[in-house]
Amino acid sequence: MDQTARHAADSIDEDTQVLGSEPLEQDPRWLMTQQIVAHRHFRKSPLLSKFLLYVVSKTIEGMQNQITEHEIGVQVFGRSRGYRTVEDNIVRNYARQLRKRLSEHFAEEGRNYAMRIDIPLGAYVPTFVSGNPGKERQPALTLLNPVSATSAELFEELRKMAVL
Repeated sequence: MDQTARHAADSIDEDTQVLGSEPLEQDPRWLMTQQIVAHRHFRKSPLLSKFLLYVVSKTIEGMQNQITEHEIGVQVFGRSRGYRTVEDNIVRNYARQLRKRLSEHFAEEGRNYAMRIDIPLGAYVPTFVSGNPGKERQPALTLLNPVSATSAELFEELRKMAVL
């Protein structure tokens, strides 16, 4: 991971909790995300990297309720708590760029990944979906309560899908 991506990951890691009893850094979805931000589509944009790392970490931690336009503006882009999203569209603009970069990444360097990250239009919560080109995309991980799953269980599931 280059220095820019490492700095973005470090700033997210400082604020992250643990998934169950195991650190976030051991979750295969987190490891894949760190690999993504180290690639050329993200290397030159620390804010896009920080955005992706933030939404993925909150999703893995089961804190999807904290993935809002306002909270992303505060946590990722350094906006004050009083900023108004209707007057400042930085999060929407960067979300559009993030979706585009993820698409480019998975069309090129990440085309052989067994799993991919999508951020659906109109939302900021990422989904992890099967990336096998020959199959119709299905959710890669279907967890009713992602916080209750251990990293070992997630790792085993991703290993079966040949992500790791």
